[in-house]
Amino acid sequence: MKQENNINQNQDKPKSVFTEQRALHRRAYKHWSDKDYELLWNLFHQGKSTKEIAIILKRGDGAIRSKLRKLGFKHLVE
Repeated sequence: MKQENNINQNQDKPKSVFTEQRALHRRAYKHWSDKDYELLWNLFHQGKSTKEIAIILKRGDGAIRSKLRKLGFKHLVE
């Protein structure tokens, strides 16, 4: 009976930000591979928006903007 109550209590807990972001963006919070960086660079230089890149890389728009800023594209990021 006690185990049953714990299961019901866990269902009522709000999801963490991590869990919510992973539900929206499959690769959220995962390590960036060299291939990810290369694809980011290529898509950005093709003129894709950060939203388009986010969809392709399965990451959040904020993660794309942040990574581009860290790579030195502060003045070009939306």
